[in-house]
Amino acid sequence: MQPCLNPQPEELLPPPGSDVRLVSFDVFDTVLTRRVAYPVDVFLAAFAAAAREGLSLPINGEDFALERLEAERVCRERKGDAEILLADVYVELCERLRIPPQDGERLQKHELAEERALSVAVRPICRAIELCRPRNLRVAFISDTCLPESLIRELLLAAGCLEVADNVYVSSAFGVTKKSGDLFEHILAHEKLAPQEVWHIGDDPVADFEVPVRLGIRARKTCLCELNRYERLMISKASPSDRLAASRLAAASRVTRLTSPANNEHVATFGVVGGGVGGPVVWAFTEWVLREAERRGFRRLYFVSRDAQVAYHAAVAITNHRGHHLDLRYLCGSRYSWFPAALCADNRWAWAWLAPDIPALTLQSVAGRCGLSVDVLAKELQRSGMGAVQAKAALCADERRRISEALAADPLRGVILAEATKRSQRVRRYFEQEGLFDETPYAFVDTGWSGRTQEVLESLFAFWNSPRPLHGFYFWLGSWDGSCRGTLRSFLHNIRLPSDRAGGLRRVNTMLELLMAADHGCVLDYEEKAGRMEPVLSSSPAQRQDGWQIPAQQAVILEFVKACLQAGLDWSATEHWVVPVIASLLDELCTAPSESEARVYGSAFCSEDHAIDIGYRFAHAYSWREALGYVVSGRLRDRPTYTDWHEGSLRLTPRFRRLVILLLTILRTRFVESWNSRTAPRCR
Repeated sequence: MQPCLNPQPEELLPPPGSDVRLVSFDVFDTVLTRRVAYPVDVFLAAFAAAAREGLSLPINGEDFALERLEAERVCRERKGDAEILLADVYVELCERLRIPPQDGERLQKHELAEERALSVAVRPICRAIELCRPRNLRVAFISDTCLPESLIRELLLAAGCLEVADNVYVSSAFGVTKKSGDLFEHILAHEKLAPQEVWHIGDDPVADFEVPVRLGIRARKTCLCELNRYERLMISKASPSDRLAASRLAAASRVTRLTSPANNEHVATFGVVGGGVGGPVVWAFTEWVLREAERRGFRRLYFVSRDAQVAYHAAVAITNHRGHHLDLRYLCGSRYSWFPAALCADNRWAWAWLAPDIPALTLQSVAGRCGLSVDVLAKELQRSGMGAVQAKAALCADERRRISEALAADPLRGVILAEATKRSQRVRRYFEQEGLFDETPYAFVDTGWSGRTQEVLESLFAFWNSPRPLHGFYFWLGSWDGSCRGTLRSFLHNIRLPSDRAGGLRRVNTMLELLMAADHGCVLDYEEKAGRMEPVLSSSPAQRQDGWQIPAQQAVILEFVKACLQAGLDWSATEHWVVPVIASLLDELCTAPSESEARVYGSAFCSEDHAIDIGYRFAHAYSWREALGYVVSGRLRDRPTYTDWHEGSLRLTPRFRRLVILLLTILRTRFVESWNSRTAPRCR
């Protein structure tokens, strides 16, 4: 029977109608996992707990964990195939560390306490156990461990897996092990079953697969609890002194992944990426914002829609858990609602935003930004001497330039300003309603990217005769050339992002916006309803993400935040190494996606303009036409866009075609380099 690596619960069990009467489950890393990455990290946690209690040892935590491992190895070597007891291990450890027996007893108690605190059920395996009951399959739990049987029973009861009729076989209680085969033979004799009537499920390739199969027991191997590449990356970036915190972070990702349902590819991928990248990004960013806000005296935070929606929910969970006294609010707004209003203040960024020099710009997009209908804008442009332009066709460079000039000149400028005045009044009423004119010190929270929105808002407050410096916390900010009176602080301020490679920062922007996507559309304007100003939302596919199940992704991310809180992760002790880890995780997802990640996140609808129904998928399989066209143009896509996930598209491309594209890339690069070296002027 072949190993089953990441199965559904139903796939783990024997087929209906088989002669199997008993299903046995391994315990650790099968039925239960821990809130630390590896078993050895339990020893680090026990050492830290003992140190907090005042126990002084002659070594540090890392050396203690190694000595604890070595003590167990020595004891097992003495006993051969027989199992050892935890008490034996600590007798050996006391001799190795030259500490009194009472200190060893205290350390042993801390290890048992940490096992209780860190153990958590593996949901897919628990579901498989539940499925055994109605099929009248007996359930047994079997474990090779020096831990006492009473503790194993306690952990299984706490996980909700153990019932009265279930038997528990722990090697420390019987003196024999699974790995030797003796414990399996004891089970067969005690249960009075033939080998073919037992079905075993576990994670160890030898003790849970090779040994039972050799005895005639059918076995199924599961690797659900193995760390994935994101979780291994978290640990690899930490120094030895940060190992325990990194282990807790990686384990929080694993617990989230195992908790997340895997009903289809989208949801399963959300479990991996949401727990391995999106969750850490949102948790770290939100923790940083909350600590910085308190440290700098802000009493209120406005999480700006839409990118900060999941961060807002995470902040609420963190403040409720830790008792922070911050006023957290979700502020509905966007460039589409605020920039047109700021035209009244003659803000330079607001005017430039109306008709930016981007290849995907259309007349429909410009009209939406100006707050005008396409027909009205087209008539005004024709009066200024411009010919007819299709509403949804991409504008050429000359058309973009002429439209930009027409918008800034009368009579079109007057029409735009008249509409901007009305918008400005609606924005002000909404801001007054949400408390932005209060004297309470507050700051905005958003993903970034340039800081121009903050300057636009400052110009609006000045236009309203209420000038004030505004402050903001952002995930990332590029080079800022604005003139804000307030402060702009960035989470990834000195970190080298994948933006430094081909593809640009835009790709990372888009990926981060997908990870932090909101479950509502873009805020286009405000309207009065029942005496309150309410946002007017777009309903384009760019916001709906048809079939993309944004609530499912948000649920995974918030589950990760919950796991971090349960693990007791202290942001102040992890900030110095978590920030580079976050950049590395984003880099890993953007530059080396799996096929399922490329398919799920590549299927997301991206748009140059969130207010209208024009866009494309983030990644797609390259065609032969695109591959051959690359030789001539040096570009793989003809789309007029700056947000292209090249690595995702390559992953989706059939393998042979992908190899051809990579080969053409290498050949073209070498040809260009050779040509440049030949044509470059030589120094005499």
